[in-house]
Amino acid sequence: MSGRGNTTTEPTNGVNMLGMDRNTGKPLSGVDHICQSIVDILTTPLGTRVMLPEYGSKLFDLVDNPTDPSLAMRIMMESAGAIARWEPRVRIDRINVLAVDIGKITILIIATDIETQQRLEFNNMELIF
Repeated sequence: MSGRGNTTTEPTNGVNMLGMDRNTGKPLSGVDHICQSIVDILTTPLGTRVMLPEYGSKLFDLVDNPTDPSLAMRIMMESAGAIARWEPRVRIDRINVLAVDIGKITILIIATDIETQQRLEFNNMELIF
């Protein structure tokens, strides 16, 4: 496995399952799986995956920083870099920071699905740390 996310498809009862919903255990694919993957990438602190310590992002270190004009830019840059590295199914077109609260960042991500060229919009994505 390349470490760039689970991108293989395996038939499961006639359904191409890319993954599993982390809350329900049900099969998850398509845009829903991409969204779950992005949240996982952004909320996993670097160094916490035992076999893959470079997986994740530095957002955990930014979430409780004092809010100043550069914080939103640092969050956008870190998010774009982490997604570009670990989620090969999308190309990031835009990221906006909507809110930064204690232990939580809310962002808007607009991306393009590489395979279908479909525009994806993840609005009010809450990243809880």
